[in-house]
Amino acid sequence: MLNLLEPIRMGVNQIRVHKLRSTLSILGILISVGSVIGIVSMGDGLRLTVTKQFDQMGGSSTIWVSPPRQRYRKGNRWVRRDWEEHLTNRDLEYFQKELENVKYIVPVISLSLNVQYRKASSNARIRASNEHYINTQNWEVEKGR
Repeated sequence: MLNLLEPIRMGVNQIRVHKLRSTLSILGILISVGSVIGIVSMGDGLRLTVTKQFDQMGGSSTIWVSPPRQRYRKGNRWVRRDWEEHLTNRDLEYFQKELENVKYIVPVISLSLNVQYRKASSNARIRASNEHYINTQNWEVEKGR
């Protein structure tokens, strides 16, 4: 019959006899467990930060559609497009009607320009959209409407 107390007594005896080796082993175990916990915590924190920033841009339910670039590659050189492609309000109405799981369709027009007043100048970005834009950005209005 196997005596369960005998292996425990032998283990405790080995720890007493080899104090330095036992201390170093315990220290190694504590450092490795602490390192794993630290790395997992940093990974979770980074994931939460990225998820929060992604949600501020509309989250995983947002699809961004941009018009094609004005220039495209043809052979070894860049060529300017001689046509433009845009979605129309009629297209947006069709999407809203046909895609039942779509909550908002938000057209956005962006314009960047340099503005000047007397001797001061600055770059400005203007965005025009509809009333649902604020809902997709998770922004709160501080002033105005």
